[in-house]
Amino acid sequence: MATIEVREYQHKTPSGEAKTIKKYKATITLKGCPRTSKTFDRKTDANEWANKTEYEYKHQRAFGKVSHHKKTLSEAIERYSQNLALSNARRYKEVLPFLNWWEHKLGSAKLSEISKDRILQQRDLLKNHHIRNNPKLSKLSNARVNRYVGALNCLLNEACTEWGWLAENPIAEIKLLPEPTGRSRYLQEDELKTLIQACKKSDNIDLHTIVVLAITTGARRSEIEKIQIPNIDLKQRKILLPITKNKKPRVLYIADPAYQLIKEVYERPKPPQQKYLFASPFDFSRPNGFRSAWEKARERAMLENFHFHDLRHSAASFLAQHGAGLHEISEILGHSSIQVTMRYIHLIKTHTSAIVESTAAKVFSYEQHS
Repeated sequence: MATIEVREYQHKTPSGEAKTIKKYKATITLKGCPRTSKTFDRKTDANEWANKTEYEYKHQRAFGKVSHHKKTLSEAIERYSQNLALSNARRYKEVLPFLNWWEHKLGSAKLSEISKDRILQQRDLLKNHHIRNNPKLSKLSNARVNRYVGALNCLLNEACTEWGWLAENPIAEIKLLPEPTGRSRYLQEDELKTLIQACKKSDNIDLHTIVVLAITTGARRSEIEKIQIPNIDLKQRKILLPITKNKKPRVLYIADPAYQLIKEVYERPKPPQQKYLFASPFDFSRPNGFRSAWEKARERAMLENFHFHDLRHSAASFLAQHGAGLHEISEILGHSSIQVTMRYIHLIKTHTSAIVESTAAKVFSYEQHS
């Protein structure tokens, strides 16, 4: 049975006037199915959702699918974890601690019993949780709490769309906690020169090439480490990355500063088992780990608060300062969304203002002749 409940809220306008806002809460209560509800701004939308959901529930009950609603969160976590371990081992390792936490808190609950309010209650507990359960240490950051909720969101989405264990994901209406903006550490020109000199002095013969490639392409550490020899096309000056962080292929374009360096590494004599461009000198079948060499070079260059990933930010900043637009930077760096690229918008201001100035001068050029 579907019911529509009207709720009124008082809202202050920017001018300070009180305004009454109506919301419509649709609730579905059907024997053998989970009780679910959703709030809408319009009664029409509430009725449409209620009719559609009630029909789906009756359809599931008619075809014996209501047994799925007896599934617990523990069962869902087990199935999701097994699938993820096979399809994306790296992601599995990242989210496992988050899923274990949810299993400890709500594992015995049926999926139909996990409501928005229940999730928010657990999220509030997380916000007041100290790192390593040590009161002397700081509380979990908003970003960390969002990772917990995000892991559960992915699981419940799959339970809805793939398994049919849920009619609706209760996290869909939960907003992420505000997070601080990402790091904005970029190389200055004098720092770039010092860093390159430090890399040239490194015991790791590949470090100079790796750093130059990172700065000219914006490639991630993991992407550079796993560059495979068959994916390099020196004639076209391209390097194919078949799999990236966003699970999409991307092409790195080799610019002049990196081309000769890459060519020298590419043309070195290689044993048959070497498949990576930057191979380990101790095991040619594995990529060359350069973390230690990088840290030593960074210290030698006296770069404070600077990580290898900041080379990627530096690549974006150099592109922005020399005329590249947001969409170009986004494509070159392989960002999943233009929103990620927006952090570099302030670097494009000078370029943008120059375009505005040049355009205005041409449009109003008749003023100079009048």
